[in-house]
Amino acid sequence: MKRAAKSGGRARARGVAKTLIALASGPAIAIAYCVAAGRDEKNGYRLTAAFEWRKAAELLAVFPSMADHCWQQWERIMNLPRRLAEPASFPRQRLVGVTCLRLESLTTRDEVVISVA
Repeated sequence: MKRAAKSGGRARARGVAKTLIALASGPAIAIAYCVAAGRDEKNGYRLTAAFEWRKAAELLAVFPSMADHCWQQWERIMNLPRRLAEPASFPRQRLVGVTCLRLESLTTRDEVVISVA
């Protein structure tokens, strides 16, 4: 009985350690994406740089000012407003049932259904 309780505690501690490592590694990976984006843009790979700025912004979501800087760089390269960038970590929206839609009214949380006849 004591042994089972001890192994459960170790498993829980390992889970907490994995979570802490994942939280700490996110900003480090994001900084690597920022450096790579700057290098790619300098070398003429603008779309690759925009993708890397976007990934960095998603990883830095817990630091709003840093994430905002990354999104501004993405907007500058893509010449698009941030609201048109769908985060890569979210599933694509299903489109079915609407014949006419206005892009201004859509947000990432809206589900739009468009049917093709």
